[in-house]
Amino acid sequence: MLDGKSSSRPCIREIQAPYDFLPVANLIELCFAATMDEDGRDFLNSLRKASRNAQTVDWIPGMREQVSYPLQGFVWEEDHRIIGNLSLIPQLFQHQWYYLIANVAVHPDHRNKGIGRALTEHALQHIKSLGSGNAWLQVREDNPTALRLYQKIGFQEHCRRDTWQSRSVTHGIADPPDPYEITQRRTSDWPQQKTWLERTYPEEIAWNFRFDSSRFEPGFWKDVNRFFSGIVHHHWALRRNYALLGVATWEPTSHHSDFLWLGANPDGQEETIRYLLRYFFKDFFSVRPVTVNYPAGEAKNAFLENGFHLQHTLIWMKYP
Repeated sequence: MLDGKSSSRPCIREIQAPYDFLPVANLIELCFAATMDEDGRDFLNSLRKASRNAQTVDWIPGMREQVSYPLQGFVWEEDHRIIGNLSLIPQLFQHQWYYLIANVAVHPDHRNKGIGRALTEHALQHIKSLGSGNAWLQVREDNPTALRLYQKIGFQEHCRRDTWQSRSVTHGIADPPDPYEITQRRTSDWPQQKTWLERTYPEEIAWNFRFDSSRFEPGFWKDVNRFFSGIVHHHWALRRNYALLGVATWEPTSHHSDFLWLGANPDGQEETIRYLLRYFFKDFFSVRPVTVNYPAGEAKNAFLENGFHLQHTLIWMKYP
């Protein structure tokens, strides 16, 4: 039975806010506690907080498809117990809706029954009914069981991305040797930086980062707008014999860690990133962790040498 209300018979139904939030949070924690990062824990805390206050989530009837997560998704219910969950995260980016399937969790006592597959296929039908062709998910590289499931359903691998994080920002070492030098980013650097950024964070996945290179564009009125909006960026440029090799941009966030965006010449990018990171940690102090998302396997030694650890490698998959 599908799409029923609370029932003793197995059914898939839409998540009911806020009444399902607490059991869903408990189920996600049970399934993913070993691999959950700080942002994931914050998400569970927000679900539990919302479960205690219906007014925080149920304030505009009929607008649920326009409201971002954690409000949307589906659960599998048996005997009035939620034993399966799928979160559906809509994002509007550059006038298109993207739907990310996430938190596909099944209680350990009920696995290998096809529940995860049924939830995923139901979500795909729902996305199709909304007229969107942008259904995505991310699966950890170290989870081959989930990867095989999504491949059987029809998802195709698009790319792999590493997430690097540094817990310490006080281990910077010497400046780069001659003929390298670190300078401020110049206005004339922008066209090349933009090209490199869009290679590292291509349009087809930029929606998930909310990444728009234009927000780093230099210019007097751009700077005035950022100042009055309270937006802060810091840029470092690496040069060799005056030629630009790469730019690092620090951006504070409201999440657990701040972001560092890297745009570098593909030729010699590991050396470029090594020196940019060295100078960043030498020149800049922050008590918050710093996160870098980068194409999987690229510049690996540069990150490790500068005190980063690999949080995970995610396989990005799209349903054609």
